[in-house]
Amino acid sequence: MAPAKADDRSDHGFRTWHLLLEHRGFHATQWSWLPLDGLIAYMEQAKQIYGADDPDFFRKIGRYGALGYRSRPIAMIASDPASASEYAGTLWRLLFDSGDVEVVQPAGAGTRIRIRGFPAHAALCQRILGSLEGIYAAAQRPARVDKPACVLAGQPYCEFRIVTV
Repeated sequence: MAPAKADDRSDHGFRTWHLLLEHRGFHATQWSWLPLDGLIAYMEQAKQIYGADDPDFFRKIGRYGALGYRSRPIAMIASDPASASEYAGTLWRLLFDSGDVEVVQPAGAGTRIRIRGFPAHAALCQRILGSLEGIYAAAQRPARVDKPACVLAGQPYCEFRIVTV
């Protein structure tokens, strides 16, 4: 399975991350990349502990993580929706090592991002929705994101439609 960047667990502390994954049978070091299966196990365990009754839990952690990036140097390439679209491929590669990202900007219809070749999972899809909301939010202009196409529903790619309000 493709790895996600190890920083996906940095805000929660290495010990917590390690214990949750070890409980699920995954063994990793602080410096290793995290297989997506491990990331999904970590997210699902966190949901059981912190948000069992929250249907938007994965989306919220995606948004929280993306907003956290805004305080880091990476924020320069995602400082506004146009820059985020221009550097979408770079942003994707910073987080994941599989899948291809295509940005489509139809006139007047917001931005659409299509992801191909990425292992789809409902929790990851929700996390990506929230991440896009956080990345595309600009100052006092929140972003609204929906998903009109999904590999899990049989389409050839996952498509996310982003509209800043």
